Amino acid sequence: MTTADFEIRLVDRAEVLKYVDAGGTYGFNVFLHDGAWDVILPGSHGESRPNFEPMYYTTTEERARILPRISAFLSRFRFLGDFFTKSYKVRFVDDPTPRR
Repeated sequence: MTTADFEIRLVDRAEVLKYVDAGGTYGFNVFLHDGAWDVILPGSHGESRPNFEPMYYTTTEERARILPRISAFLSRFRFLGDFFTKSYKVRFVDDPTPRR
């Protein structure tokens, strides 16, 4: 999803969500699990890999700007259910444990 103000895309086999705007580049690990997208917080800022050290804890202002856009982006993915088309829920999961 690209607009004049920001860009969001899934990279690395849809395991990483990259968000770019005037504030910089942010990365978040994402997982599709039990009919919902889990977005793992904290992510990264700059070109480092998300959820690896150094982790980046977003400010309240950054969360208010970024997380609703990520939610709107991921919830637009749809799948065909038994009778109706359904969209995936989006959950933001705080996991402060760095990956190695």
